[in-house]
Amino acid sequence: MHTLVFLDPGHFHAALTLRERHPRVRDEIVVYAPTGPAGARGTPETVEFLDLIEAFNRRSQHPTSWQVVVRTADDPLALLLTERPGDVVILAGRNDRKMALMRALHDAGLHVLADKPWITRAAALSDVRHVLGGGARVMEMMTGRHAGTAKVAERLLREPDVFGELDTRDGPAIRLASVHHLEKSVNGAALRRPAWYFDVRVQGDGLADIPTHLVDQAQRLLAAAGVAADREPELLSARRWSTLVPRALFARVTGLADFPPELRADVDGDVLTYASNAELTFQLGGAGVHLETR
Repeated sequence: MHTLVFLDPGHFHAALTLRERHPRVRDEIVVYAPTGPAGARGTPETVEFLDLIEAFNRRSQHPTSWQVVVRTADDPLALLLTERPGDVVILAGRNDRKMALMRALHDAGLHVLADKPWITRAAALSDVRHVLGGGARVMEMMTGRHAGTAKVAERLLREPDVFGELDTRDGPAIRLASVHHLEKSVNGAALRRPAWYFDVRVQGDGLADIPTHLVDQAQRLLAAAGVAADREPELLSARRWSTLVPRALFARVTGLADFPPELRADVDGDVLTYASNAELTFQLGGAGVHLETR
């Protein structure tokens, strides 16, 4: 049996790992988070995480039975490494510090399951290579790889009598597009996003964040079609552009009445310029791919 440990959960994907019970995971989980305001259960992000888990436990159909132990500290990573209550650490939160945390956990011999994107700056690539070089397992939690629709699509590509062959003669062989919603519901309730989600220095911009899913999907589809999709990628073009976020929308999504100071440089009047959209064109194994995320 495995015991799951959550380090400073700041994105709802951390809670979604607990949406269904796994027979090889203990019901008791441990959360390490920064100390919150006096009298609170932790930071606002921690409280949102705990509320989602409580909702899973209370739902009428297939309720879970998670027993949550919360440990707060000024340095939650140090406390986690001292106490080591489990063997698998879940990371889903601020992306600008994610690789440094992953490397520290990996070097301590703890397995890590981390949400995307792993990096927001190219300088962190050395940490990616390090944690994937051996030792404790470090894995990404993109569950779309295991969805039934994904498995069917890959199966179809392996059947030439059904799919045929990839057409690489005129433009990209694969085109993928994704629309991502800033305002959404999770488990029947409005999702509350932290203000730093709108700071591309923390969350990652349109090129670093959502395209991770589509690049992964393109690699899997091309591999199913017999293309060596993990070798010699060639970036042909890339661009990003912004979504305009009115103050009223920002307030509904974050619960804050105004934009915080760290976002003011990207605010004009009552509108935040959020560099969240991207378009990529690249080649994998001689096959062209075009991606767009909005």
